[in-house]
Amino acid sequence: MKRSYWLLTWLGITVILTGIAWQGHTWFSNELTPLLPDGDAVFRRELNFFTSQGATRLMAIEASPLADQPATAVNQELERLVPLLAPLGATPPRGLDAAGIARLATTVLDHLPELTSPEELAALTPELSADALTTRLADVRQRISDPLDVLSATVVRRDVLGVSGTALRALMHGPGEVRREGQVVVHADGVHRMLPLEIAFEPGAMAQTEALMAAIDHATAAAAARGVRLEPIGSYRHFRENMQTIRSDLFSTLPVGVALVVAVLWSLFGRWRAVVAVHVPALLAMLGALASVVIYGGLVPSAQIIPLPLLGFAAGLLGTSVDYSTNLLAARNAGNERPVRWLLVQGFLTTGLAFAVLITSTVPGLRMIGVLVLGGLATGLAATLWLLPQIAPASSQRVSWSWLCRPLLRFITTHPWRRLGLAAGITLGLAPGLLYLGYHHDLRTLDGSKPASWQALQEFSTRWGSPDNSTFIVADAASLDAALADAAAARLALDLTPSVIEHLLPSIAEQQRRQSAWDAYWSEHGEIFSTALADACARNGLRAQAFSGSLMRYRKTDQQAALLTLETWTDTPLQPLLANLITSHADTWRVASPMAVDAPAAAELRTRLEASPKTRPESHAWVANRGGIGTYLITTVRTDLTTRGLIIAVVLVLLMVAIERRLRRSLAILLPPALALVWTFGLLGWLGQPLTPFALLAAAFIGGIGIDSAIFLASRQRATALAPVLAATITTIVGVGSMMLATHPILRSIGTTLTIGMSTCLIACLLVTPALAGVEHQPEDEP
Repeated sequence: MKRSYWLLTWLGITVILTGIAWQGHTWFSNELTPLLPDGDAVFRRELNFFTSQGATRLMAIEASPLADQPATAVNQELERLVPLLAPLGATPPRGLDAAGIARLATTVLDHLPELTSPEELAALTPELSADALTTRLADVRQRISDPLDVLSATVVRRDVLGVSGTALRALMHGPGEVRREGQVVVHADGVHRMLPLEIAFEPGAMAQTEALMAAIDHATAAAAARGVRLEPIGSYRHFRENMQTIRSDLFSTLPVGVALVVAVLWSLFGRWRAVVAVHVPALLAMLGALASVVIYGGLVPSAQIIPLPLLGFAAGLLGTSVDYSTNLLAARNAGNERPVRWLLVQGFLTTGLAFAVLITSTVPGLRMIGVLVLGGLATGLAATLWLLPQIAPASSQRVSWSWLCRPLLRFITTHPWRRLGLAAGITLGLAPGLLYLGYHHDLRTLDGSKPASWQALQEFSTRWGSPDNSTFIVADAASLDAALADAAAARLALDLTPSVIEHLLPSIAEQQRRQSAWDAYWSEHGEIFSTALADACARNGLRAQAFSGSLMRYRKTDQQAALLTLETWTDTPLQPLLANLITSHADTWRVASPMAVDAPAAAELRTRLEASPKTRPESHAWVANRGGIGTYLITTVRTDLTTRGLIIAVVLVLLMVAIERRLRRSLAILLPPALALVWTFGLLGWLGQPLTPFALLAAAFIGGIGIDSAIFLASRQRATALAPVLAATITTIVGVGSMMLATHPILRSIGTTLTIGMSTCLIACLLVTPALAGVEHQPEDEP
């Protein structure tokens, strides 16, 4: 085929690959669900719960003076945010104003029979004596005289025993005994103030999240100029920063990697046309990799969520595809192109087969890696074999790096036992580090948010209390009442005290039980209380008529009272709280009952709950704990990679033996990548570097791609052949090594693992492959 036809054909292929790859540009996200195994519906349910939980759609803006600003100035800065952020979907929760609090007080007082448990009623009995009431009324008299405490004074007249006190006290004052001034919440220290916000969209809606955070950034800068510090707190800030960090790292490190690769290749070939030519198959390989994932996503819809850090492996893919081009172009310049073509095919078969095994994984993320690499390498190899010869410069006999290759060739082809002994010594020194290998179990350590953001969250949580819980009993049912009953039954089975859900929205059966208990209690104690109250009022100089509201309230209900529903708390401070804990999806209601326990305790509670008898056959309650998610992800990926790794090892051994038909040469090719894996992770263990799930995926790159160098070293020992092998591996190392400069922990972990892995693989190949292949130094081989 004429050269022009080849170029037109590959131009068409490039356009097609670009079009296909572009279809998946919206699939990249922060989600980690692709790292969950397909069959684990239970854990997927738990991760989805925390992803969609209402607390993720809350935000707080904290304010404090930077100088001697008055409290009114701080409040004004927060109040300015309300009209500014409302068009962007951020509004203060309903019911936090004075009217909402008054409505809450009325609601609670009107539903005392349904909100008060029999146990709480029993605890009131000692308070019904005249002496106890006298002491209580002395405090009441002081409250009534306080003009700043009108609400409490009003409530106490209608509920002199404080039956509603537990709920109202927590809701009127909040954590740290805060108070509210309109929509602004004031901390007890009098310095820090907060504007709570409800957001109308999920943090993952990045276009809306970035617009919201940009507006907050602008307001923060303006407030700082006026002497007030504003600090946004919530997942929206972390989502935005995480995406910005990944994008910034990719755009800053990939050019550095490309520049280093170009410098290495220029030193080898000395011609810009050659440097450009060897990159063309690499760029096509990246397009082919992305297009392969998009095609796979079209066949498997669940694969249409691609973790953004997977783009970090593009650097490794870029370096490997450059390896193909480098070896072929160097061989072409030396007039030895045909044997190298077969070696490239052999290298692709071994690497491609290794990653093809990952396509059988139960973890979608591993399958994506397999598809990504297999499609990319196949495209890169095809472009190397059939496009590169059409665009590369004419052959040249120029030999580069002879100053390095000649002494290095002499070293790797003499005294084989010394080199094998050195490899054994390195193994003995690094292998024990595997015992100290650690893993990231906290998902926050995989986040790319700025340290200042985590510091602000820590200070906010210390000051105000954690913005959301990490452990819940979750109940799913066809009706809200059934879900409430199941959550309460689960807490009872686990001997846990009731949460805010059980206190404020009991099931219908529980409310009816409380009403009966209320009627029975006041039938027995009503007259006693009325007499004692009159006596106590006389002792304190108060009129008993002032507490007529309490007398009317503490009595047997004349008829069936209205029951509490979710709508009862509308437009009160409880509405956003309950909206966070009670949700409905399609025909299913979900109730999340919070509890303050750590991950080990949550695991124990989960086991106990699963073993406890169900109150009804269709009841469904389970324990969700945020802290165990990271551990589970790491364990899942590690276990699956271990299983696939054993399969890959067996397949590669069989393939290598079938190709080489000599056990010694097969061992010379297969042993170095295996040693490199031991050395890499052993060194990381000694260095105390914890691994991420994506760093574990790097093991497949080290084993699969590192084998290429061994194939070439086992077959060619001339200095002119050693130069492209070194250059090819070094380009991969510098390509991925640039990611060590990344600030995102996942990308940095990938870069560190791949850099160490490919470096140790090159060292292992130089020490072991020629020695096991039986190659001796021959001076006449040197040019």
